[in-house]
Amino acid sequence: MFEPFDEENQVGFGDFDFNLPDNLKEQLNKGWPGKFYEHVFTEIDESKFAAMYDSQYGRPNFPVKILVSLEIMKHQFDLSDKELLERFHFDARYIKALGLNEVGQLTLGERTLYDFRERLLDYIKETGHDPLTEVFDDLVANFIEVADLDTDIQRMDSTMVRANIKHLSRIQLMRKVLDNLVKELPEHKRNQIHKNILKTLDDDGFRNYLNNFDKEEIRDSLLGKLNSLKLLFKNDKEINETKAYQQLCRLVKEQSIETTKQLKAKDDKDVKSSSMQNPYDEDATYRKKRFKSTKGLFS
Repeated sequence: MFEPFDEENQVGFGDFDFNLPDNLKEQLNKGWPGKFYEHVFTEIDESKFAAMYDSQYGRPNFPVKILVSLEIMKHQFDLSDKELLERFHFDARYIKALGLNEVGQLTLGERTLYDFRERLLDYIKETGHDPLTEVFDDLVANFIEVADLDTDIQRMDSTMVRANIKHLSRIQLMRKVLDNLVKELPEHKRNQIHKNILKTLDDDGFRNYLNNFDKEEIRDSLLGKLNSLKLLFKNDKEINETKAYQQLCRLVKEQSIETTKQLKAKDDKDVKSSSMQNPYDEDATYRKKRFKSTKGLFS
């Protein structure tokens, strides 16, 4: 359920700005954190994202202004998701830039980041409307200028950010499908799977995987693991009849191309819009299930 961010109700005890020496407080306010807050965070129009959420049902969303700001920071400062969350939770500069007042005031998990990205991509795919582009390019260009940042961020735009989000979304889908099959296997068949494949399902191991390898390499590697399981159980009639195995086969077919040496992930533009997006609801679109508030608006 969509709720706008209410900054006035975010003030808490232990305000770090109040407790900082004046010279450090001035550095925060006049440096990039204060300028990001003034020229990016406060200028994000959350209403542009409201149609991505149900207007009545479900838990209230994590503040969209913060999620959009974090996506900008992630790509601006070239951070992994792990680094991004560490700075959000513990770094006074990021806390200041996001309109918060103390460490631990809000907590955010990786799953919430992934869900927001998937929701955004589903919305763009269904409607052709991209709210990220509407708020991103002008705000970032203005921020770079006023903050006097001399970085490669000046060559970054919303198209690059959206492409990176799509890479991550496909990676998460592959992992879900892999996890679903492994969970469905009886123990004696699960023991046939190579340990390197099973490591992918360990949260810490997967986090390190994301942080230490190129996203294209990760997609190719995951597809290779999925294809290995497809071949491992191709003559097992019992496994072949499971929904999890059938989804795995579908995903490999839809997401990969075969080269002379191995399977490789298709480019984003080559993955059809009819491909599986969610193993828990293969035929779902955002209009049908996730974004009831937009029903009929774009037909």
